[in-house]
Amino acid sequence: MDFTIVTQAQKLKSLRKQLGLKQDDLSGKNISRNLISMIESDKATLTQKTLTIIIDNLRKNLSRNHTLTEKDIEDLKITEEDQAKSISANYIEYIKNIGIESEKSFHKMLSLLNKHNLTTEKIFIYYNLGIVFRNEKLYEKAFKYFNLSKEFALMSNHHGEIYGGIIKNLLHCCNRLKLYNEGILIANNLPEDIPTNLYANILYNKAVLYKASKEYTEAIETLDFLCEKFHNNLDYNFLNIKSELLKGNCLREKGLYNDSLKLHRKIYNKILKKKDIDEIYLILVLENIIETTMILEDTYDNYLDSLVNIISHSSDFENNYTSAEICKFVSLAFNKLNTQSSKKLSREYIYKSLRLAKKHKHQEVIEFACNIILNESIKNNSITEVDSIKNEILELLSSGYLLPNSKIILLLIEFYIKNKFDNKALSIINFCKEKVS
Repeated sequence: MDFTIVTQAQKLKSLRKQLGLKQDDLSGKNISRNLISMIESDKATLTQKTLTIIIDNLRKNLSRNHTLTEKDIEDLKITEEDQAKSISANYIEYIKNIGIESEKSFHKMLSLLNKHNLTTEKIFIYYNLGIVFRNEKLYEKAFKYFNLSKEFALMSNHHGEIYGGIIKNLLHCCNRLKLYNEGILIANNLPEDIPTNLYANILYNKAVLYKASKEYTEAIETLDFLCEKFHNNLDYNFLNIKSELLKGNCLREKGLYNDSLKLHRKIYNKILKKKDIDEIYLILVLENIIETTMILEDTYDNYLDSLVNIISHSSDFENNYTSAEICKFVSLAFNKLNTQSSKKLSREYIYKSLRLAKKHKHQEVIEFACNIILNESIKNNSITEVDSIKNEILELLSSGYLLPNSKIILLLIEFYIKNKFDNKALSIINFCKEKVS
């Protein structure tokens, strides 16, 4: 990525020399040779009037150099600020093409932005940096850049679509980083000119934050307001489905199990009648029906069979961030059935949840799955199984998904000591010491 800017003074001097002209040749009754000298040495400003005269004088002498064109002369009009704006546009494409690696050269871009006071360009560059870090699930960095984009958008009075996009992504990061109250405050201060689709998405994300902070009544009120305000704009699409699913979850968390189950079954029946609904929503509603049915201690075998069938035949399921959490739930549902075949399926799905959690960097599911697998291996008193999950745990520890002081690490060390495998226990302790140091 080239951040070079050629000043008008440099371009003027280069053109003059390529045409074999002296400074006197560009001067005349309107401008002096001394002014030409001062412009070329950046000691005088090139005004529009002076620029016009110089370009005319250069154009008259264009025949002196057949390699130069009219465009080369016209390029003298391009200011440093124009070039900085062009570089900014190129840098945004650079971000989109190479992702988070583009941050390495951001200091050069920032220097140009600050030098030429390009506030609008900062909004879009920070926004696009936020996007690529969000896509990599590096939410702290993404939050930082979206927040900077928001600040410069407010500073320069940029609202509308770009501001709505910034807020939507900020709330997503707040949820992932568990900054629930901060996200709610951001969502409470919105301008009125945000496009309908973005405004509706922001309200939904606000409800998600309320639920995450266990403010279930506020979440339901936000969802009801969303459906009422955008009733004419929302067909039974993904946002409508997600809103109803979230409301059903909040009802369950409030202990209104029958109301929750009734709503989720209603959603399920609606989805079955739709041909163009993403299957992930069918998976999610089945998960919710099963979870509530389990609480009510009713039978859920048929729903679980339907859920597993959809998952096993889905070509896109594993690409969804929620896939690890869903497989974890399926494992628990099979385990609760407590049959030999269901125990086997439970183990299969807990391993699948671990694999998908690593893929999507879902730390909570990683810890949960490792804990289940390790405890089961210890219960079976199988050294082979424990050694196998140990290697997985150390790999996760090395990549930062588990911490050296994790209960899983302590449980693993305790098992090896108890079974007289002191060398294995010591190797884990030394490995953890290296990670801490």
